[in-house]
This record gives sequence, structure tokens and C-alpha cells, in this order.
Amino acid sequence: MAAIQPMGPLIEFCLELIYESLVEFAREFRPRKLTQADRIELAREHFKGSQFTRKDYMSLHKTISTATASRDLAGAVATRTLSMSGEQALSRYRFLLK
Repeated sequence: MAAIQPMGPLIEFCLELIYESLVEFAREFRPRKLTQADRIELAREHFKGSQFTRKDYMSLHKTISTATASRDLAGAVATRTLSMSGEQALSRYRFLLK
């Protein structure tokens, strides 16, 4: 009868291959952190020509805080990317033509 080879090296090889594959997968598919410009551009594509509020903007970008949303929108108004009507919580925004 033939001697049974120990399975340790094979198992070790397979686990190393799985680990390397998972590391590569995570590197390729990890979502990148969006910049303010990225978020504004996504909002432009989403809202097109319609008016929207800060709450609408935050619904589109679920992971940002109220302060970040306010900074994004204020920055876009300052660069004349957005027009704003209303005051504070009642503010509504609309994208200006490029």
C-alpha cells in the first residue's frame, strides 16, 4: 500500500493563494473616497436641472455629515456651479449651465 502524503503543504499553499486573491480583490473593489468635486458632479448628473435641498443632497450621498453637505453646497455656490434661493434650512439649489 502506498504511503499517504501529509496534507499540510497543500493546505498551506491553498490558504496562501486564497489570501493573495482576497487582498487583490479588496484592492480593486474598495470604493474610493469621493471628493467634494466628485460629489457635486454626481449630484449634477442625478438632479439634472431640478431644484433640490441639502436633505436631497444628503440622501444621494448617504455617508456624509450635515456639515460636509453644507460645505459642499456652499463651495459650489461660491464657484457659481449652483444657484441658491432661500435662507438656511429652506435653501434650495439648482445647477447652473456649464
